[in-house]
Amino acid sequence: MNVVAAASSSLLILEFGLAALTWTPALDVAVARYSELAHVPPAPRTVTLIGLFDTIGVIGVVVGFWKPMAGVLAGSGFAALCGWILSRQISHGDRGSALVPYALFGSAAVALVVSRLMARS
Repeated sequence: MNVVAAASSSLLILEFGLAALTWTPALDVAVARYSELAHVPPAPRTVTLIGLFDTIGVIGVVVGFWKPMAGVLAGSGFAALCGWILSRQISHGDRGSALVPYALFGSAAVALVVSRLMARS
């Protein structure tokens, strides 16, 4: 299970770590991507909160290597975020390859949660 935890952690750190860096109010790329995924433009405060959430989540994933419960909490948060994005995409008619990225990240988050819970046992 350590291999699964390491692989899923690496994927989540890569995706959400880079996302945390781009979620600053000055970057229009992040706002455009959010609008595309969620089908609603974000409020300025939302952009900052998402960046903060991503940063805290990445820290939780990293700390999860030593404290499995931190990884469980971070993975649960990322799974919820990915699930919300997927539900927004599906409800607005997105299909096929548009759903792949957050289905992958959501699956990695669930795998992280399961592997870290097994590490606690």
